[in-house]
Amino acid sequence: MRVSNKIKVPFAECGIWECQRNFYRQEKIEAWKNKVPFYATSNPYIAHSYAQVIVRYIQDTIRQETYDAKAPFYIAELGAGSGLFSFYLLKSLLELLGDLGLGAVKIVYVMTDFVEDNITFWQTQPNLQSYVKQGYLDFALYDAERSTSICLRNSKSKLTQDTLKNPLIVIANYVFDSLRHDFFQIADHKLQIGLVNEELAVKTCGNNQSIYLKTLDPDFTYQDTALPYYKTESIDGVLSHFQTIYEGSQFNFPIGVFSLLERLRHLTHDKMLLLVTDKGYAKHIEEYRFYQPEITLHNEAFSITVNLYAIGQYAKNCGGDYFFQETVQGITTAAFTFGNTLTQLVETKTAAKSYLNTFGPGHLLNFYGHITSSNNPGSLETILSYLHCAKWDVHIFSYCLPVIIKLCRQSSSLAIQDLIEGMAKIADNFYYMPGMPNILFKIALFLQSMGQYELAIQYYQQSQQYFGNLASTLCNLGLCYSHLQNYDEAKSCFKKAAEQEQDNLLIDGWLDYLESAAA
Repeated sequence: MRVSNKIKVPFAECGIWECQRNFYRQEKIEAWKNKVPFYATSNPYIAHSYAQVIVRYIQDTIRQETYDAKAPFYIAELGAGSGLFSFYLLKSLLELLGDLGLGAVKIVYVMTDFVEDNITFWQTQPNLQSYVKQGYLDFALYDAERSTSICLRNSKSKLTQDTLKNPLIVIANYVFDSLRHDFFQIADHKLQIGLVNEELAVKTCGNNQSIYLKTLDPDFTYQDTALPYYKTESIDGVLSHFQTIYEGSQFNFPIGVFSLLERLRHLTHDKMLLLVTDKGYAKHIEEYRFYQPEITLHNEAFSITVNLYAIGQYAKNCGGDYFFQETVQGITTAAFTFGNTLTQLVETKTAAKSYLNTFGPGHLLNFYGHITSSNNPGSLETILSYLHCAKWDVHIFSYCLPVIIKLCRQSSSLAIQDLIEGMAKIADNFYYMPGMPNILFKIALFLQSMGQYELAIQYYQQSQQYFGNLASTLCNLGLCYSHLQNYDEAKSCFKKAAEQEQDNLLIDGWLDYLESAAA
């Protein structure tokens, strides 16, 4: 940690934020390889939930006189990172639109990031190419801190006030916790801004550890200030709300989010739906009155718990509305509308209640945490229920696979056949990215253990397309071919494996056996 005592500035203006941006620029797509968290906001279940809300919002919009049937609905994902969530959501959206007979409704999903190399990765990602060719997917270099327009790479068009004919739908998952924040406190009915050293920065740190700002910068202090502080009525109105209601409180203030929303509102003529899942709080605001300013460290990046309640007040100040999930979770999901209240968006509100609240993304994360921290995820039927609930999530399957194979060998349950049929759904959720488990190999391993050799071969071959001719894959292919009495193919596989692992007694033994079997 590097600290300077020269100049004190509000937290949003110190050097730590440029360190954050440099981390993502330097790490590129590798940032999502066990360095920053992403599972909670990048799984098939949350994508399904968002798709339900988005399509209902589209239906609400279609009923309004302002809907332009000739123009698309643009869905812009901010900070799309690896692109995993984009893949899941676009797949869910197109399926739902088809099921509801809304295939004629035009949509264009726009993946955005401020790191150019991430866009290059998306453009070469096999899972996304069919969507690009069909015109459903486009890319844009967009900086949530600075950009004022969205320039699409494929169509060469630009999203502006003139070109956006229908409301913009914005996705911001695990983004707001990384945008600039300030800290305030209300003391003796006075508004005070938190100040830190201008050159405050993070060099090296632990992973997923929370640290108080006072520890990071011992010179952190509060100084009297007054409204209007940001010189923007809609933003200062939120500060005024806190100053009036929460005497004696300390709170973080997502000024980077408000700056972004000001630009997006201008871009869209105040016609927008915003969906957010993040580490944040929206309820029990009284319990956060004495919030000690802190950040959570993720290697050389960091995050801040987002004051979603303040963003809700901002939406209200702008004539919009908000929806928060009812129960407090490790992460919080929220929907914000601009241009309409939720009373005017009946289907959107109903979908939010059903899919963001009754069993929301945060609830699934709790289940996932229970599964991965337990030595016994339950019976075969229980694991199957988990997979169904999670929309055949690859991570749950990957974690439970050893137990699944063990239970299947001990059981004659009909759940085994359901699992075998579910492998195609899990494979459909596979998306290649750094650090992603080789799900195709694991699917093949399960099918092989169930005696489904021909199916197993198909998935081992798919695994080779992404992960190459690994010796383990070649050996398992050889075993599958051997069970099918295709000894020539089996021998070929083991020979290739032997070239990689010389003097491997197991491989040599199989080659000897196959020579004799062929004879």
